[in-house]
Amino acid sequence: MVSEPTPTQDTSIPDVVLNELRSAFSDELASDPSSPTAATSAGRAAKERKKSKKPKTKPAKATKPGRRERRALAKAERAAKANLPEPGDTIESVRVVPAAPTSATSATSPTSPTSPTTTKSPKPPKPSKPAIGTSSSAPPAGGPARSTIVIGGDDLPDAVYLDEDAEPRLKELYGGETDGGSGSIILGNELDSSGAFDAVSPPARSMDPRVRARRLAVKRAASRKRLIWAGVVVVLLLLAVGALAVFASSLFAVRADDVEITGAVYTDPAELQAIVQTVVGDPVLLVDTQALETRIEQLPWVERAVVTTDFPHHLGIDIRERLPLATFVGTDGKYRVIDRDGRVLAVLDNQPVAYMLLTGDAPDTDAGALAGRPFANAAQLVGALPSEIRAITSSLSVDASTGDLGLLLQPDIPVRLGGFGDIETKLARLLQYMRGEGGLSACKRIDVSTGEVSCATR
Repeated sequence: MVSEPTPTQDTSIPDVVLNELRSAFSDELASDPSSPTAATSAGRAAKERKKSKKPKTKPAKATKPGRRERRALAKAERAAKANLPEPGDTIESVRVVPAAPTSATSATSPTSPTSPTTTKSPKPPKPSKPAIGTSSSAPPAGGPARSTIVIGGDDLPDAVYLDEDAEPRLKELYGGETDGGSGSIILGNELDSSGAFDAVSPPARSMDPRVRARRLAVKRAASRKRLIWAGVVVVLLLLAVGALAVFASSLFAVRADDVEITGAVYTDPAELQAIVQTVVGDPVLLVDTQALETRIEQLPWVERAVVTTDFPHHLGIDIRERLPLATFVGTDGKYRVIDRDGRVLAVLDNQPVAYMLLTGDAPDTDAGALAGRPFANAAQLVGALPSEIRAITSSLSVDASTGDLGLLLQPDIPVRLGGFGDIETKLARLLQYMRGEGGLSACKRIDVSTGEVSCATR
């Protein structure tokens, strides 16, 4: 008689073996109904069948997450859904990393040795079409694999974990399949530390030939535009240089018969013509008018000169001469004509009757030079004389050593004025005395250098 084997504590007996044993015991007991162990064996068989329906190991009881864990999970789920790529989007890299099965999955795995029932082995997952930048590894033996998808890039958010609801979406987008296991999806930018790119190198990007041709065409067009603008600038510069070269040539030079001089009455024509000849033949555009004005103003009679040029051959000179006021005779017997500044305008052999004669010791000053301050004051006094006094004035005396001035009135009446200071007041006193009742008929000498007019009768 065959005794019923007792299963070990740590090993589960397959259902196929149990069914064979039960059928064997049932046939033997049916053949020997008087056996005292038939009922016992039948009872044991019923207990074994009842026991085989319940698994020996209980699945691990899942712990309920706390409030903080639920908030973190909800926040991660919202972030993952917001950053979930759409079909057709391009990702930089995706790596599927298998993870260890959880305790709950290990406990309920159909291939677990502690499972009391026998199920069909799961079919291996069909090879999915790998997406660009995606790598995967085989699931570990003994249970379904937990896949981890890492999406990397510089602009991605911090690493977050998505729940199982997002995994079918990613597998639908990128061609993956699921075998019932749970998975995690990690989005992050710290790929070097996570090792997501250790197994797969990023593929080289290929550019569409039409895009490349378009870019080359744009670059060529930009280069052509730059060359065109550079050519235009060069042509303009050449034209400007050529125009200047033509205008600065002898074709547009100053001509002697096209020089116009105005305002020169007393200026020596020979001296003025010598200065003009220095610029005859020069290009009109290159004539230094300022230097020419300075040279003309050095002439004795010229107070100011303005030089202008007019294209193509014209040269204009406008002169303002000095105003002669007085004359004096030097030790050489020649007469010097001076203006209000005491500048000698001309040196003449004979006395010019149009100007007031200055008497006294005078220097032999050349034309264009200054005779000195006393003679300049005497020339200004001549210009300030009232018409009544000037009509009866024969000459004006100058003391070069003291600076005193005096008048010689007709008929031979000397008037002492003193220094040049307050000369207008002195002339006003003299004019008032002349218009008085006695006039100048009873005076031999008059002195207006003081505050009162004194008249000497003898």
